[in-house]
Amino acid sequence: MSTDLIGKQTENGMNAPSYDRQESDLLGVNERAVAARSSSDELEAFIKDSRNFILKQASAAAGRFITDSDDEWSVALVAFTEALNAYELSKGNFYPFASVVIKRRVVDLMRKDLRRKNEIPTDTGGAEFLDPSEDPSPALSSEVLKSERRLAEEKEAERSRSEEIRDEIEELTRLFSDFGFSFMDLTECSPKAGKTKDSTRLAVRTLLSSPEMMESLKEKKVLPMKELSEKSGVSRKIIDRHRRYVIACALILDGNYPAVAGYIDSMK
Repeated sequence: MSTDLIGKQTENGMNAPSYDRQESDLLGVNERAVAARSSSDELEAFIKDSRNFILKQASAAAGRFITDSDDEWSVALVAFTEALNAYELSKGNFYPFASVVIKRRVVDLMRKDLRRKNEIPTDTGGAEFLDPSEDPSPALSSEVLKSERRLAEEKEAERSRSEEIRDEIEELTRLFSDFGFSFMDLTECSPKAGKTKDSTRLAVRTLLSSPEMMESLKEKKVLPMKELSEKSGVSRKIIDRHRRYVIACALILDGNYPAVAGYIDSMK
């Protein structure tokens, strides 16, 4: 028997079947695939004869030339054996079926390597045996890499933003303690009704537009209620009820807290 299914001849002089050959040529491969499951000798011979096919599929998935010295070869070889174990004649021709399994496993490896480089935990879960028409081509492999790279960048940006918000909240909590409340108190004292929201927004804007009132607030740690009510036209009752909220918004927007300020930017 030939040691190469791609472009070699069998003992009877016929070209051995390959992934690219006619349907009739593939029937012998299908039978060998089934037989390889029950015989270690058949398995060893079939894998040896299919070496070029396995390398070709691995190279196609990786988008570069793969040799048996690359990690992709080991993954492709395991995937080929996996395909053998799962193959049934009812699934169609073996080589197209094995091609899908090999390419998916190689793409999984590329995903894991990319995520490992970006220090992001990954759990691909492995690809199931799907329709051979869902073939991860080189173009798809490239898209996978682009998608994974974009995901890594988004997660890194999200992580940085989360750290920035956390740091700002910690600093604001210390700042607000001088005024007798904490950052978490804002949930309780935030205005709920639409008209009240408009009134407190106006009060905050008026306070920010007055350097004198802001200076007084920072120095005395007390909201200049009377002056703010007169200049904004908002009743003292509303300002007093939402005093902590008005003070917090003014301090956040007046300070260097860009992450937290993004949530109340409409106050400006």
